[in-house]
Amino acid sequence: MIGTRLERARGRRNQGEMADALGVHKNTYARWERGQREIGAEALAALAAEGWNINWLLTGAGPERLDSLRQASGHDSQGLRQPDLIMAVQLAQEALDGDTLAPPDYAQLVALIYDALVHGLPSAQVIALARPAARGLNRESTRDEKSAVGGPGAGASGQG
Repeated sequence: MIGTRLERARGRRNQGEMADALGVHKNTYARWERGQREIGAEALAALAAEGWNINWLLTGAGPERLDSLRQASGHDSQGLRQPDLIMAVQLAQEALDGDTLAPPDYAQLVALIYDALVHGLPSAQVIALARPAARGLNRESTRDEKSAVGGPGAGASGQG
């Protein structure tokens, strides 16, 4: 759960101190930790600036810290480029247009966008590619949720 990983990133700071560091209200940060609200691009960028691996924060995959990624790859100067990461998260939010994705799907969308940006695609082309990808991931997430709740055709029972 993202909330558990945010608690780990918070360390010895209390929720108010962490909220201040991320530029949000304490209640907003508390909702992130409880899983009641999705964390935003600006907060993710601030956590990346502190050295946290955004992929780990969102999905639990990979090392916790960016310095671990750099050391493991042997490319200390070739780590994640923060401006591209910030742009990728912002473009992902724009592509979702108010929709939400499960954390693994959101991380996949951000990674796709980041890769396109790093390879030199202009933002306008990236967002043109990201919108259909976001819709596809959103449909998959919705289909998976329906299957998990009641299997195929679960919503067709006429309850209301």
